[in-house]
Amino acid sequence: MGLDTTEIAKLAATGLGAAVQILIATMGVKAAEDVIEGRHFDDDVMVYGFHDSAPHYQIANGGTYGIPYKALRVAGIENLLVAGMMITSDRRAHMSTRNTVNCMGQGQATGTAAALCAAKKCGTRDLHYADLRKALEKGGVYFES
Repeated sequence: MGLDTTEIAKLAATGLGAAVQILIATMGVKAAEDVIEGRHFDDDVMVYGFHDSAPHYQIANGGTYGIPYKALRVAGIENLLVAGMMITSDRRAHMSTRNTVNCMGQGQATGTAAALCAAKKCGTRDLHYADLRKALEKGGVYFES
C-alpha cells in the first residue's frame, strides 16, 4: 500500500514567525546546553555550528556541536527515524536544530541509516554505529577529529 490515497487533513498556522511545532519524543533529547557548550556524542551523525539567536547564543569557542544518532530514533517505536524539526529539543536548542543545513545533515543521516538497515536486514536500533559513520564519511559528511 502506497501513499496514493493520502490526503492533507488540515493546514494551520499558529501565527507569523512561529518556529515550534509538535515534536516527536526521540531517544536523545537536545538541550540548549548541548548546543551552546558544543557537546559531541559517541554516535554523532553530523556536526553543526550556528544558532539563530546569535550573537545572544553562540557555540562555545566558535566551535560545533553534534547531533547524535539516538536523537533521530523515535522512542517507543521500532524502525522509525525522524529528522529536522521533528527531533526532540528544548526551545533554545530548537532554534539551531531546525535550520536548513542542520535539517539536511539529519536527513542525510536518516536516509543513510535506513538504506543500511534495509541492506543489512536489521532494525534501526541494531545498526552498528561504526557502519553508519563509515557510510556518512564516504558520503562526504564532515566530522571534527
